[in-house]
Amino acid sequence: MISRYLNSPLVQSLLLHTALMAALWLFSAHFVPTLPPASSPLQATLVSSSQATPVAVPSEVLSPEAVTPPTPSQQKPTASDTLALNKKKADKEQKAKENKLAKEKAAKEQKAKENKLAKEKADKEQKAKEDKLAKEKADKEQKDQRRQISQRKSR
Repeated sequence: MISRYLNSPLVQSLLLHTALMAALWLFSAHFVPTLPPASSPLQATLVSSSQATPVAVPSEVLSPEAVTPPTPSQQKPTASDTLALNKKKADKEQKAKENKLAKEKAAKEQKAKENKLAKEKADKEQKAKEDKLAKEKADKEQKDQRRQISQRKSR
């Protein structure tokens, strides 16, 4: 009597799903992800003009004054700094010029493309007008011929 129910698709589906769930539950320990080890805490280094070695300072001790770099009035720019600043400034100006030229080129190309499309559209409209006039002329000639033929027949 039970074998009669085993042939039912519903029962077979339930048995299959139950078996799959049991297999997943048994092997679920294999699917647990492993986490990377915790990273070490950050250490700040305080560098002063008299001491050039890094010193580990707890994060609680740091104050905003200790983190901020010295102001420009405290530093004296060197010739290499000046050259580097001039080079950066020249690079920025060069990039700005290149960007400006690229934008102008793109604008010219867009304008040329628009002009080309406008010209093509005008040409299509002109051709459509010519075709319409030619069709009207052909229709008029055909009507004239029919009228002449009907006048000849009526005589």
